[in-house]
Amino acid sequence: MAFQARVYLQRPHETSSIPIGKILVEMLPPGSPLRLHCQIKLTYQGKVEIGRVNAIVPEKWKSSDHAPPMLYVVQGLD
Repeated sequence: MAFQARVYLQRPHETSSIPIGKILVEMLPPGSPLRLHCQIKLTYQGKVEIGRVNAIVPEKWKSSDHAPPMLYVVQGLD
């Protein structure tokens, strides 16, 4: 399931996250539900990256909701 989300990305060994905008994210493995600590795939600055979801706002977001969720993603990998 791919969907648009407002993503904040935190790199390994950094203490803060940066907003990278509203982008398309895909769940890993494909078809798995959005939940804390799940893995997602995203494209940032032309590179495909894998990250772990550390926070979801709102916590009870569903794919049927109109507004995209805000995801805090940590451990983005190059």
